[in-house]
Amino acid sequence: MKKQILFFLPILTILVAVACQHHPETDGVILTDNGGNNGGNNPPDTVVIINNDPCDPDTVYFQNTILPLLQMSCAIPDQPGDGCHDAVDHAEGVRLYDYAHIMNIVEPFSLNGSDLWDALHETGNDMMPPADFGGPLSASDMAAIQTWIMQGALNNGCTEDCDPTQGSFAQNVLPIIQQTCQGGCHAGSNPSANLSLETHAQISASALDGSLMNSLLATNGYAIMPDNTTGLPECYITQIQNWIDAGAPNN
Repeated sequence: MKKQILFFLPILTILVAVACQHHPETDGVILTDNGGNNGGNNPPDTVVIINNDPCDPDTVYFQNTILPLLQMSCAIPDQPGDGCHDAVDHAEGVRLYDYAHIMNIVEPFSLNGSDLWDALHETGNDMMPPADFGGPLSASDMAAIQTWIMQGALNNGCTEDCDPTQGSFAQNVLPIIQQTCQGGCHAGSNPSANLSLETHAQISASALDGSLMNSLLATNGYAIMPDNTTGLPECYITQIQNWIDAGAPNN
């Protein structure tokens, strides 16, 4: 059964690779004090990464990659009634905000049998998501969806290593932003909330005016971002805060 799938954007900022909030110990990060830290007032001397659920580089994980991608592209409310596939609008009867509903239009191990895959190949006026809203999906996003389907479309997830003492723009901050808030949201010709987060200048401006961290922490009247989640893993937030504390450099 062929279904048309319309993709719309969220109101504001930041999404996540993992859709639940974590703490450093559950992110697989253990801080070890080797002494000489002035009675515990300074950061630990070493950071030992212990990960009991590591990510396999050859596997695409639903919780880490596919769910955030679909939430950002088509399932986070923008303007109710405009055809988003979230819990409120569910245009054409399609809901793409959790595993159970997504599997209504996905057939494991079969691209031809998956209506989601067909919809993502529409062109012209039927392009999904529309060009004005960041479409089509990138080649890497399409490859991830393809691999996930052909690996059985499992409801799987993993824990990525994260060092909370780091805070490099190129190595830490930019990859988090690219994975969690660009896509169909804060990139392209019509970014959500007229906020583009593609370049260092754009991201650092949002960081230095306070809006980035307010969105990540739901402080000062800001709603938690990404929408429909409980926020980024704590270790990711710490890395971004480290970078901001250093003056948000292009490092």
